[in-house]
Amino acid sequence: MIEACLLAVVLGVVTGMRSILALALLAWLAPPLDWLSLVWVRGILGAAAVAELVADKLPKTPSRLSPGPLVGRLAIGATVGGLVMIKPHAPIVLGAALGAAAAAAGAFAGNKLRAALGRETGARDLWFALGEDAIAIAAAVWALLGPLAPGGRS
Repeated sequence: MIEACLLAVVLGVVTGMRSILALALLAWLAPPLDWLSLVWVRGILGAAAVAELVADKLPKTPSRLSPGPLVGRLAIGATVGGLVMIKPHAPIVLGAALGAAAAAAGAFAGNKLRAALGRETGARDLWFALGEDAIAIAAAVWALLGPLAPGGRS
């Protein structure tokens, strides 16, 4: 159960950074989870994740800390956290709480770090956004295929 809790936290942080990425990668990389494993669901989530990676770089994209985007990240973080608790038969409510809390932490930390790096270096935000993409993808893939892998894969 500890691995499932840690997975909920890592994927929650990733959700805070890129709202749909963790759910999309969970659908693609984790052992089958009923509806999440359906081809059309995987396709929609994959397309949404790619669209978000592009949209994040656009100047008119609202802040992840605005009420709507933040609530969405918390809800998706809770969903991802709850989903990773199903296979190990762990408390889904615990996973949902961990996922939502970690999504909040990831959203605030990612926002503040990007702003601070921009102020300190004077570099364009695009470079930090791309770095954040890479960190989010690497963290989710590491968690889903590495030591925290659901279903005993490691």
